[in-house]
Amino acid sequence: MVDRVEVILGAHNVREIESSQVVRHSSQVIIHPGWDPRTLVNDVALILLTAPVAFNSNISPIRLPSHSQLNNNFANSPATVSGWGLPSDSATAISPVLRFINQPVITNLICNLRFLGSIQSSHICTSGEGGRSTCSGDSGGPLVITEADGSRTQIGVVSFGLALGCEIGWPAAYARLTSYAQWIADNTGIPIRN
Repeated sequence: MVDRVEVILGAHNVREIESSQVVRHSSQVIIHPGWDPRTLVNDVALILLTAPVAFNSNISPIRLPSHSQLNNNFANSPATVSGWGLPSDSATAISPVLRFINQPVITNLICNLRFLGSIQSSHICTSGEGGRSTCSGDSGGPLVITEADGSRTQIGVVSFGLALGCEIGWPAAYARLTSYAQWIADNTGIPIRN
């Protein structure tokens, strides 16, 4: 059970101390009560920081899905995922710099065909087209769409992919944040966006 974590905000290179970085510690980590490490269902947690964070050009908030998006499956939406995971299947260490890829969201039906029934309604998937997908070490990273008004909304959290590799064109699976909107609101006191 995780009870304390260190959070580094505004980081680009995790192997350097950058002037943009702000370090905070957790005062509480709330793991979803339905988390199942065998099935990777409910792979979400919340981190309460010990001190507020000032937003700047390197640290900014992201929107969560609105009430009107709670039933949206986001299929075919272009999305961006970022993380410091392995940069390739042959890599032996995570990337020191933040990397990202753009991938379309696919339906859970298509994703479930590839993952042999492991995908639940609380998951969301991206295609893996072009041999580009999330990789080991990317878990917990954001899956983000850009709205028509240019605002960015996080719709997923990296959960799992295929153990055989991240460059073989296989989908990646994420925790679908619309499935956790009420849980997030209940545990943070921040209402679901209108």
